[in-house]
Amino acid sequence: MCHTTDSRPPAAPGAGTVAGHGPIEITTGDGDCLAAYWSVPATPNGRNVVLLPDVRGLHPFYEALARRFAEAGFHVLALDYYGRSAGVARRDDSFDWQPHLAALEPAHVEADVAAAADLLRAAHPGPVFTVGFCMGGAHSWRLASRDLGLAGAIGFYGPPRFFGDATEGLAAPLLMLLAGEDEATPREDFLALAAGFDRAGKEYEMHIYEGAPHSFFDRSFGQWEEACADAWRRILDFTERHSGPGLPDAAGTEDRPDLRESERYLRGAARMAELDGGSGTRQAAYDGLSGVAPDLPRLAVEFAYGDIHSRPGLAAASRELVTLGVLVALGGCEPQLRTHAGAALNAGLSPVEVSEAIMQAVPYAGFPRVFSAMAAVREVLTERTGA
Repeated sequence: MCHTTDSRPPAAPGAGTVAGHGPIEITTGDGDCLAAYWSVPATPNGRNVVLLPDVRGLHPFYEALARRFAEAGFHVLALDYYGRSAGVARRDDSFDWQPHLAALEPAHVEADVAAAADLLRAAHPGPVFTVGFCMGGAHSWRLASRDLGLAGAIGFYGPPRFFGDATEGLAAPLLMLLAGEDEATPREDFLALAAGFDRAGKEYEMHIYEGAPHSFFDRSFGQWEEACADAWRRILDFTERHSGPGLPDAAGTEDRPDLRESERYLRGAARMAELDGGSGTRQAAYDGLSGVAPDLPRLAVEFAYGDIHSRPGLAAASRELVTLGVLVALGGCEPQLRTHAGAALNAGLSPVEVSEAIMQAVPYAGFPRVFSAMAAVREVLTERTGA
């Protein structure tokens, strides 16, 4: 095991702000559906990162880490490995990852990262880097040998056994950030791995933090604060040096309408997924329209969720109350009422509060519309109450 459930990653030096974040689902080339976590920077640096967690898959540390990377300017997707065997529902501390790890194959990780990298490039043209921890660190280095077009691969304390025999195929530079007192992997194993890179003439950088334990990259480890800051500086320097010429950066995005639109879409998709509680139902409904009206779902996600629902002035629960009132008054909006009733519950409102919000429209919208609205959301409310 790597980071504990209550661990939280340190922020990068000079960190900025996040424009949007949230859970999302990705379909891979082999037909798998996996959970992921988006994070979009307010000030992008033109670089993309695919985050590879430790053996437990996507859990709070890596969702928080995705936000930390976005604060540093990266567009980020943090992946879960276990969609094929465990589904995409969010999991609590009782999740037993060990049988799912046994079923995970290197080809699965490759398919997942390929899908994530393609999605990032489509939305944000620019280099893609992988960053992994423990098992994910070794897979990050290994994936530099696959045909994924990575600009570089970064790994923290990755056990070489997950790297396999990928040395000869390495096509992208590596950054290895290692713990000097790694209880999971002897130092000799890392040195042997690096010696193989030397013999093959492969490009890599290796830094060992003397005395640091496995999973030192954790802000709760105050004694390793300097090591964490140094690791961040090495990541920022490595990704900048290997980004290549002519790539968009924070100063150039105002002249790139494609980047502005894609950021709006990703911000909107993350917000929509958050309101849906990660169920993907709203995205699925929009996807069903893509064959006949491809611009309609895109505009809905970009404008309604990327611009309006992402505004900071109202709490999510208050925003949903306003939306429910407008939909009741309009009438004929039963599908949207059901969707937003679910979003209101996900935002923290109780079934009683949602029902009462609809009741408040009687003097203004009239009994027929309120009856229709209440009938539309009845199933959503009773499902949550168990009645």
